[in-house]
Amino acid sequence: MPNCTKLDISNIDNVEKITKRFNPDFIINFASQNNVDFLESNPELAMTVNCHGASNVAKIANETKTKLLHVSTDSVFDGIKGNYSETDQPNPINVYAKSKHAGELSVIKNCKNSIITRTNFYGINPDKKYFLNWILEQLKNNLPMTGFTDVIFSPLNTINLAQMLLELIETSFNGIIHLSSNNSISKYDFISKIILSLNLSPSLVTPGEISSLNFKAKRPKNTSLCNKLASDILKTKTIELDNWLEENKSNIMRIIQH
Repeated sequence: MPNCTKLDISNIDNVEKITKRFNPDFIINFASQNNVDFLESNPELAMTVNCHGASNVAKIANETKTKLLHVSTDSVFDGIKGNYSETDQPNPINVYAKSKHAGELSVIKNCKNSIITRTNFYGINPDKKYFLNWILEQLKNNLPMTGFTDVIFSPLNTINLAQMLLELIETSFNGIIHLSSNNSISKYDFISKIILSLNLSPSLVTPGEISSLNFKAKRPKNTSLCNKLASDILKTKTIELDNWLEENKSNIMRIIQH
């Protein structure tokens, strides 16, 4: 990408060199190893980036007195109750989630002026990665899908999330905050809403349960987040999935028709 500098956050000298070269007003750390099943068999790689890398960024941010916004995940929770608030105790159930929680603790320990955001997001990725892009590829190729009725989350679209992050960094807030949609939704209903918005056949998705697939790593079932704190602090309003689909319908149609 143009105007970008590659940075290996697992190398603290590299983090220090780049930070001091650019002298940023703030740092937003989105870096993450997130291939959940792969990391289950590669815990060292998960910790290298998600924990030790986060720790390196936090240490240098603290040393240079740079405000740090560290992006974490709703997966730090075990998914038993859902609607998790910032005061709920994390209980990660797979290697990826454990490494992300360890990263949170490292940021808290090593950077005084820091914000940790837990979130889940969707958007149109040019590299066709992640959940929404998988759905669009399936629709593009007219392939059926199974949507999990027992996996529930409360994701934000990436533009909405970016707006919240940029507003949040300008506040005096420090600590942990949840950024999420107002309404939780199952993976099955998420897919169904997309299909409905495009006037496609509902038969393209069938309901199922996550236990029907033999994933290497355990998945938490209900990681929906309570966003009351964010709603009280931020002026940026949450854009729900229905509204996002309406605004982006023509763009989505172009993707699945080409």
